[in-house]
Amino acid sequence: MKWTIRKKFFIGFSLIFLAAALFAYSVIEKMLEEHVHERITTEMQTLQNTSRQYLLQFAELQGADLGMFNEYSRPIANELSKINSMAVSLYHADGTFLYEAMPLQESLLIDHQEFHVDLSETEHAELLQAFDDKAAYTLTPVNDGTILYFAYPFYVNGDFYGVVRFTSDYTAIYAQNKALLERLTLITGIIFSAILVFLMIFTNQLIKPLHTLTAAAKRIAQRDFQTIPTVRTSDELNELSIQFQHMQQNITHYIQELEIEKQRVLTAEEKRTVFFQHVTHELKTPLTTISGYAQIIGAESFDDQAFLQKAASRIHLESQRLNEMVSRLLSLSTAETGPRSTEEVDMYSFTQYILEDLELKAGKYGMTFKLSGEPTILSANRNEMKQIMMNVLDNAIKHGTPGHAIDIHVSHEITVSNHAPRLTAEIKSQLFEPFVLRSSKDSHGLGLFITKQLVESNHGTITMEQQDQTVQVKMIFPAGNKLETSA
Repeated sequence: MKWTIRKKFFIGFSLIFLAAALFAYSVIEKMLEEHVHERITTEMQTLQNTSRQYLLQFAELQGADLGMFNEYSRPIANELSKINSMAVSLYHADGTFLYEAMPLQESLLIDHQEFHVDLSETEHAELLQAFDDKAAYTLTPVNDGTILYFAYPFYVNGDFYGVVRFTSDYTAIYAQNKALLERLTLITGIIFSAILVFLMIFTNQLIKPLHTLTAAAKRIAQRDFQTIPTVRTSDELNELSIQFQHMQQNITHYIQELEIEKQRVLTAEEKRTVFFQHVTHELKTPLTTISGYAQIIGAESFDDQAFLQKAASRIHLESQRLNEMVSRLLSLSTAETGPRSTEEVDMYSFTQYILEDLELKAGKYGMTFKLSGEPTILSANRNEMKQIMMNVLDNAIKHGTPGHAIDIHVSHEITVSNHAPRLTAEIKSQLFEPFVLRSSKDSHGLGLFITKQLVESNHGTITMEQQDQTVQVKMIFPAGNKLETSA
């Protein structure tokens, strides 16, 4: 899929606008919700104060005692329901349901009326908290609206008379908030459409001159250096077309310089070829001399002590000469590639040592190591081999599935296998490229890339395969790199 400028503009803007709209929607929705809860809290405090005053006056007029709710539950509930246009339920101090009054004009409350509530079985939090000496309310969504339940304990002179519970219809408030959010969504959609139209017009004006410049660039790539037309705009595109013209004027000069450089490279290559021919000749000469003397003194009929001394002296002399030439060649190679020291490394015990360092990290991911194989000696740079193994094992830990073991096998091939999510075809094709695989906000994705460079610097190969959900990394070092199995 080709990512054109227009497509990038539209997708980028859409994502940014959508994120901003969702954020604004969530903030407004939260603000409305907080406003509703503040309003409910204020109204319930007022309701509690007014109804309590009524109950205190009723108790004083009737001279009622702790049994007031038992004796006068019907008139109290009816009067409170009439005053506040709410359903009112009264409960005795022992939790017994006494009476419920229902306003006839509130159809939603009638449809969801609860004639009796057993305190030991109820799930209404506000009722349970009221019997725990706390005023509380809960909101319950129903199919056709929202119902609020509010309950508080009633005391007179420190004596607990019972619990008063109000049920009110709050559908209108939440419907109003819903309508407001729907209007906000509609306005957002209109704004989004208007900006999209503007972007379409803007990108068309931007892309048309870019097509002109692209066509000119293609002609230049085909060595067609005809004059590039100037883009007549009053913005950066005009400056871009001018720079294209400058590029056209300079490109011939650059080609001439490249031709000169090409001749220099050819000359250097010719000198390099001559150099190696001389080196080959100089190496062949002492080897031929040594070989000739060796054949003579190795004959069964040879018995000339004087010639033997002469041959030994000449062989020693030519050997020194050969050693000196080889040392110079090695010094030249070291100067070109940088200093590298090698030593014999038993990869089996070396891997055990590395696994000890990584056990703690693997444990954090719920993983373990299983090492198998045999002692295998590799003549290599110890620091490079440590970095190779550390990178591969660290990659297996970070990208593996927790709870599974990582299998390491050391022999003529070094393999690391672990259970991991299935890789996409795109990732498989770029596994050893830089910046492809990242694990958190502090990771750069160069591990496998560096590993491949180190393996190839030792003339080895590294591959990665996945069958089902098992990923296997295989490293093979050729015989020329002295990989051998110890006896």
